[in-house]
Amino acid sequence: MPPQVAWISIAPVKGLALQQRESVRLESFGVRENRRFHLIGEDGRLLNGKQLAPLVRVSADWDEDSGRLALGFPDGNVLDLHHRYAPRT
Repeated sequence: MPPQVAWISIAPVKGLALQQRESVRLESFGVRENRRFHLIGEDGRLLNGKQLAPLVRVSADWDEDSGRLALGFPDGNVLDLHHRYAPRT
């Protein structure tokens, strides 16, 4: 029997809340939607849930086609960010 994946989770922003996916596209570098963005602290180092546990309560929604990244906070506020970039092909 070929190997099977029971479930898979991604986080568009490293350290933020995980999202369950029924399917993902696997590229040579990994899952395309996973960890596309990172948070940088004042000291210039990457931040994640190990250093700042409340980050895991923030959700991220990335729409590659529109370049929109929405961060959802536990109090219901949403921060919409738009990113202009050259898409990966």
